[in-house]
Amino acid sequence: MSDPTPDPLAQYQHLLPPGMAQPKSFELQPRPSKTRTGGAVGIGAVLLALLLKFKWLAIGAKFLLPFGSLVLSIWAWALVFGWTFAVGFVLLILVHEMGHFIAARAYGLPVSLPIFIPFLGAAVSIKNLPRDSKASAVVSLAGPLLGGVGALACFAIGMQTGNPFWLALASTMFFINLFNLIPIVPLDGGWVAHALWARTSPMSMQERAAIGAAYVGLAVALLALWQIAGHAVRIAPQ
Repeated sequence: MSDPTPDPLAQYQHLLPPGMAQPKSFELQPRPSKTRTGGAVGIGAVLLALLLKFKWLAIGAKFLLPFGSLVLSIWAWALVFGWTFAVGFVLLILVHEMGHFIAARAYGLPVSLPIFIPFLGAAVSIKNLPRDSKASAVVSLAGPLLGGVGALACFAIGMQTGNPFWLALASTMFFINLFNLIPIVPLDGGWVAHALWARTSPMSMQERAAIGAAYVGLAVALLALWQIAGHAVRIAPQ
C-alpha cells in the first residue's frame, strides 16, 4: 500500500544545500508514564492535618478539664462562703495538690493536673506509684506540707494587715491540711501510714524513721498553727 501523503521534495533532496533537509513529519509520541503519587501525597497531607488537629484538641481538653473543674468548684463554694473566700479557698486547695504534683514529677512519675470536685476537694492522678514505697509516702506528705506553707502565707498577711479574712482563710486551710494527715486511706495520712507499715515496703529503717518523724512534726505544726490562727481570728477587729 502506497503512502497517502508522499513527500513531494523527496526526489529533489540531493539538490538541496546542506542543512536544508526536509524536517520529519509530526508524529504523536506516547506520553511517558509517571508514578501516580499525587493522590497518595494529598491523602497523606489531609490525614496529617487531621492528626495535628486532634492532637491539639486533646491537649486543649487536657488543660480545659482541670481549669473548668476549678471554676466550677469556685462557683459551688461561693454558694456557701461567698465569692472572695471561695476563690482563696479553692486556690489554696490547688496549692495543696501542686505539692503532690511537684513531688511526683521529682520522682519522674506521670502525673495529671489537679481535677477539682465541688464540696469534696481535688485530686491528681499518678501512674506507676507503688503505694508501699518511699515515693508514695513523700508524695503524700508533699500535699499537706505545701498546703500548710500556703496557709502560713495567708496567716502572715493577716497578721501584717490585721484583716480577719486572711486569718480565717489561714485557719481553715491549716485544718484542711491537718485533716488530710489522718491515717485513713484515701487521705494523705492513710497512704503515708500504709507505706510505713507495709511489710513489702522497700524502705530501710532509717527512711521509715525519717518519714515518720516528718509526718508527726508536720501534724503537730499544723495543729498548733490552726489553734493560733483561730485565736487570731477571734480577737481580730471586725
